[in-house]
Amino acid sequence: MNFFKKHWLTCFSAVCAAALIIFCIIYFSTTHHSVDKKSLITNGPFVNVGGPPYNAKCDGVTDDRIAIQTAIDSVEADQKKILQLPAGRCMLMTPTGGHGVIPLHGQTLRGFDRDSTTLVMSPGSADGTFLIYATAPDITIENLTLDGSKSGQTPGEHRHGIMGNHAPRLKIQHVTSQNFMGDGFYVYTGSDHVTVTDVLGQLNSRNGLTLGGQFDTGDFSDSTFIDNGAQQFDTEPGVGSTAKNIRIWNSTFDGHAVSSQYVLTVGGSSGVDLAKNWDIHGNRINGAIYVCWASDIRIYNNTGTNTTTHSTMLYRTTDHIRIWGNTWTTTAAPAGIEINGTGPGQMTTNALITNNELLIATPGASAGLAISGAISVEFSDNIVRGAGLAVINSAGLKIRATSPVVNFKTMIVRRNHISNFGRAGIFVTGNDLARLQMLDITDNVFDDDSSVSTMTSAMSLNDDEGNAAAHVKVSGNVVMGGVSTLYSRRPPSGAKSVLTGDEWITTEIVTIPFPTVSTTSPITSPVN
Repeated sequence: MNFFKKHWLTCFSAVCAAALIIFCIIYFSTTHHSVDKKSLITNGPFVNVGGPPYNAKCDGVTDDRIAIQTAIDSVEADQKKILQLPAGRCMLMTPTGGHGVIPLHGQTLRGFDRDSTTLVMSPGSADGTFLIYATAPDITIENLTLDGSKSGQTPGEHRHGIMGNHAPRLKIQHVTSQNFMGDGFYVYTGSDHVTVTDVLGQLNSRNGLTLGGQFDTGDFSDSTFIDNGAQQFDTEPGVGSTAKNIRIWNSTFDGHAVSSQYVLTVGGSSGVDLAKNWDIHGNRINGAIYVCWASDIRIYNNTGTNTTTHSTMLYRTTDHIRIWGNTWTTTAAPAGIEINGTGPGQMTTNALITNNELLIATPGASAGLAISGAISVEFSDNIVRGAGLAVINSAGLKIRATSPVVNFKTMIVRRNHISNFGRAGIFVTGNDLARLQMLDITDNVFDDDSSVSTMTSAMSLNDDEGNAAAHVKVSGNVVMGGVSTLYSRRPPSGAKSVLTGDEWITTEIVTIPFPTVSTTSPITSPVN
């Protein structure tokens, strides 16, 4: 009996000890950790900015700038220390002509998370002040909210949340930057190979994020730029500079009611200094994109609704712009996509717009694609649908040559489904001096399924009788639904001079007769 009692007591003690150990593990891994945000243990690579000797208070009242900067400056740059900020609101009283905090080479400035740690720009800060000024390589800024206190600032658009200036390999992640008189984030010359992930730029008086100066290689992903006063994502390279090798993906851009400007801009600084090699894909873009002085830009697989009066625009010198796989709705702009050239050296060349779905719900004059001056464009395999309203200046495609000294060389329109526009599926205009040299309209479907058909004609190919085109091929197109005629205006029969005969005649006197309409559907699988 004593034997069993003794061993029973031993087993009971062991069970109690095990239970106590489990309790301690759970307690100290949850409860203790959650209340210790002000007093991290400093060991390994961590520097506890909230503990001695720095003692940042982050109480929303005390000026913590000196405490944080002292911690930054006390760490050897080559040690790559992580500066752990405490939870709370860390007020940074910026000195005249100075900035908030300036991290050093290789350092990480880290909060607990953006709900817990906020750096605040003190009211009354001078214009040109940056809350965090990164001017060295390999800096990481993460797990923070930055607040610009714009209600307490005087006017001025150069107070930014984070400024990267000659800060290569800058990394910004899990950061909110809001309420600045300028930009939430500004990445400037020399900050090449930047990575920006999971950031929120909102409620800033100017831009959510700006790329400025000379810039090479950046990856921007999984982020949101909304409700900023000007652009949500802007490019401003300055004279002689450009931004190249940029990827923007899986992000959201929306000015909402705060800004009616372009939500995203891509640009160089001249017809020679072009932005190059951008990929913009997989984003929600609620607004218009502006592309100017750029080459090798790919915009694909994005979605969005544009409620502004700006069309997505290719402006001045652009080359090899590819726009494909996008699903966009336009409710107020004059076109889903516009191409505008301004003269010699300032025209779009080699543009490809393919496999997009463009819904144009603009109640007034509108188009799926409107071209006013270009050199070479292909528009193929798109679905373009209008509002079904009887608006006389509404068409799926509006094509116009504008420059008498720069030929609009080629316009290819193939395998599109164009429906429900007020005037025609396509109309072409020009004048005696500016002419489209070659127009190919092949294997398209023109349809109107609105309750009262408005697009009764598929094409008006010399709409203003302005000698619009020289060499025209029309082949294999189908009209259906409420579209009753293939042409509403073309050269009358009888004469044999340019644009007054039954054929188009090129400058080489080669005739291209109008074919009969095909009875088979031209829709084929898109070819990328």
